[in-house]
Amino acid sequence: MRRWALKGVLLALVLALIPALKISADAAGPQSPACGNYKVAKNEVIAGVKFAKGTYQINTFGISCAKVMGSKGLFAQFLKLKDKDPLPKPWRYLADAIGAPKFSSGAGVGFRVQLIGAMPTKSPTPTPTAIGDPEGAIGGTPSPTPTPTPTPTPTLTTSPIVKVPTSFDDLVENYKGIAYAAWSKSREKILASKKTEITLKMVMGPTSKLTYKEPLIPIELVTRMYAGSVEPIEIYYLAFNYEDRNWAVDQMESILPNSGSRWVTDTACRTRETCWGGGSFYNGTNRYLIVLAVELLIQDHLDGTVEAHEFMHTLQMMNFKKGRPAQEFLYDPWPPTWYWEGQAHFSQHAAVFHDSFTEYLKYRNHSLDELRSNPRFTSELLETYFVFNAPEAWQKNFERWYQYSIGALFVEVLTALKGPDSAIEMWRITGTGVNFKTAFERVYGISFEKALPVIAKAIALQLGHS
Repeated sequence: MRRWALKGVLLALVLALIPALKISADAAGPQSPACGNYKVAKNEVIAGVKFAKGTYQINTFGISCAKVMGSKGLFAQFLKLKDKDPLPKPWRYLADAIGAPKFSSGAGVGFRVQLIGAMPTKSPTPTPTAIGDPEGAIGGTPSPTPTPTPTPTPTLTTSPIVKVPTSFDDLVENYKGIAYAAWSKSREKILASKKTEITLKMVMGPTSKLTYKEPLIPIELVTRMYAGSVEPIEIYYLAFNYEDRNWAVDQMESILPNSGSRWVTDTACRTRETCWGGGSFYNGTNRYLIVLAVELLIQDHLDGTVEAHEFMHTLQMMNFKKGRPAQEFLYDPWPPTWYWEGQAHFSQHAAVFHDSFTEYLKYRNHSLDELRSNPRFTSELLETYFVFNAPEAWQKNFERWYQYSIGALFVEVLTALKGPDSAIEMWRITGTGVNFKTAFERVYGISFEKALPVIAKAIALQLGHS
């Protein structure tokens, strides 16, 4: 689901883990609850490593948040060091770690800092207003779905002069055209398709206001992008801020009993500073639920991408015909977790920014900054990323949010070659019990083993690596 929350330099979203079977969840944010955010007022250097001005989210492991956070915490102390001063012993910077910058004082002890506040913003942003009435919560009559404001048919902007790939045979040769090919095929499908009727039952927190006032707009764009694979459905849309989070727990329990409603306070909105999670839930029969924390005015909560992301997860489950299992990673016959998150991450940008390739590219590239700056992401390393059933070594070697950024690049390749319909077809086939590799060969006409090194090479070249 989503989404990044957290889209900053890297969109980071956290999977919602819930005990009930047949209930799906996915959330934006770090896998384990963050300690909070720390603002770096100017560009800094710690032990020779550059840290750009911005807001950093801090996660700890084997050490309390109190020792790391605040004006007297370890991160603040490190920032006060001179540029080339070594870290105080036994602390060291993990230069070889894959992912956000990490500091460690020994095995299993340290903290990670993730830049989340360097995201460009749109201005002006209207003051968000609530849709619906708190009286419309479960136990009463849900508030009616708002009617989206009509928007004119968009016109194409910034069409690059670049050759696009047409098959796996010329994918590497024409890697520079992958992003445009995927975006343009998604755009063409949106413009050629009609929306599928989706009814939102708005359930608003007593003191909450939507950060994006018309959630149906991005949702309907996704229905058009995947037209033919979307059924008319009714979705409960539960939105809450930090003050209303306990109320949200009760509402979620009323809508989908035994669905792990404590996810609201344990993950999606554990603190006011990290109250940005989103989740998509399905009971496997006839009830869908999207849950969204609306405390923070972060970028993806202002442009509709989080709504598109979470609805994409709804669409995946709809085509698989089951609710996502209550586990952190997906296993056969489910497509791998990097495909689950990667498709939602790709689709949120392709749908919301279908009227401007410039905007699509800007937000797509923001989530790739870390990958581009890390020379370790060669084609050889990427080949080891696209695995199945989440091996333990894979879980340890790769940051969880790569499922969004790297996964999106994989889905972008598939969409560039055969359009968005092919990517959703994978869910219909695997939903019948067929494993991902077999489904892949049916849809794309090439074995996964043969396609993988080609895809990895094309992605590495886009990241500026070999």
